[in-house]
Amino acid sequence: MVLRDLGINPEDVIRHARLPLQMLHQETSHLTVDDYFRMVTALETVAADPLLAIRMGQTTSAETFSAPVFAALCSSTLAVAVRRIAAHKRLMAPMHLTIRESAYDLV
Repeated sequence: MVLRDLGINPEDVIRHARLPLQMLHQETSHLTVDDYFRMVTALETVAADPLLAIRMGQTTSAETFSAPVFAALCSSTLAVAVRRIAAHKRLMAPMHLTIRESAYDLV
């Protein structure tokens, strides 16, 4: 597990995010947007490492290539990137992403 490789206890992150510990032992877990952001914030707090993102990036190797992420990075717009990830993510993980688009007036 990436977190353990970085010296971070996943249970501490889950507890700090106020999420149920059993999610670590489930085959699939569902997070709301709020839960997800609480977990990311908890990871930052528990790690207490300003270089965490860099250290996480260093754990990535050629063997961890992700076709959906590559397709997203090659997209012309964020909307195209999100649609590509939603379409192709299930090739890499048991995940389904639902995209809701709405028009916003930009001032």
